[in-house]
Amino acid sequence: MILLFIGAIALIVIGIMLYTVLLRGTGDIGIFKGKITYLDTQTKQGKLLKATSLPLIGKPDYLVKVGNDIIPVDIKTGKTPQSPYTSHVMQLMAYCYLIEDVLGTRPKGGYLRYPKKEYKIEYTDEAKESVTRLVSEILKLKKHNREIHCSHKSHYQK
Repeated sequence: MILLFIGAIALIVIGIMLYTVLLRGTGDIGIFKGKITYLDTQTKQGKLLKATSLPLIGKPDYLVKVGNDIIPVDIKTGKTPQSPYTSHVMQLMAYCYLIEDVLGTRPKGGYLRYPKKEYKIEYTDEAKESVTRLVSEILKLKKHNREIHCSHKSHYQK
């Protein structure tokens, strides 16, 4: 009984430490020094963001308010790449698009946070156009009943 009590206390202390580290942030950017206004985690489900101008939906991991800016943060697990994967960048740009469309404020960019490194990605007019072009291409493939192939291994796990 005492071992269960000690184990429970240890889990609570570890949870508090992890939560504190998350709120303080890591690395050079200190993005979590802003106010977290939205989060989608295993313990707290975020609201699905639905664009009105495109058939685009998504749930970023975090939205952080720094001054008047709302910044999406996407947390990635696994190996930290030398540079962010294109698919991850496009996912983050889709979140930027959703913030602009749904919340009515255009983010300057967002952050990809890998286990050992963070990348700040700028949301430019070109990035916005890439999102709309990609959605258009997917819609064309679906309209013609063509398969959409994704190289991301988690989409093929059973």
